[in-house]
Amino acid sequence: MKKFGQFVSFDITYNLVKEAKVIEGLPRPKKWGLGLFLGKNNHNKTIPFGVCLINSETKEDFKRLFMNFFDIVGGEPQAIITDQQIAIIGALEELKTERVWGGSHILDTFHILKNLRKRNLSKHVFDYLHDAMFEKSKSSFETHVELAKSVATKDSEINAIANFLRLSHMHCLSQTPNVFHGISLSTSFHEKTNDLIKTYLSFERPIVYVLQRTLKIMTEL
Repeated sequence: MKKFGQFVSFDITYNLVKEAKVIEGLPRPKKWGLGLFLGKNNHNKTIPFGVCLINSETKEDFKRLFMNFFDIVGGEPQAIITDQQIAIIGALEELKTERVWGGSHILDTFHILKNLRKRNLSKHVFDYLHDAMFEKSKSSFETHVELAKSVATKDSEINAIANFLRLSHMHCLSQTPNVFHGISLSTSFHEKTNDLIKTYLSFERPIVYVLQRTLKIMTEL
């Protein structure tokens, strides 16, 4: 954690624990999510930092989760990359406000672009926003945003650009110049880890078994 923990990516998947048996005495939740804290070293190798099971996703739940993670690993990452889940954004904002954590929250570019594609934007609008996201200088960023605005003709495109700008301080390279982003600005490398875990995990197993097997697999990455 001390050597490569400046950059930590957190993502939750719901396809690994479909019918996990609950601990005796606890009610069966509607779904279990498997959360992974991952990073990468200077050889582009995935580094596991932590794993958790989640069955409730309120802002308070995520605050406790991140605080427990900081305590367990004995430090705070300089940057945490997540998707756009509102509860996670709110939890990390409160931790910063309460001075529990002083790092930067970066939104995953993979999901940002995926959501933009769902907006049915014209090719020109999408391309300009895509390029703006990865521009290193603020002037180039602003130029590409203005170009996107100039070719936007639909209300959905105008709204997409406004939302892109509202969150740009959390996902655009030019807006976060002092943050160490590691190898990737995306949680997409979680997919490979999830596929590996799926290979070994049996769905209908006790939750404790699922955690034990996941931790063993992660130490072998």
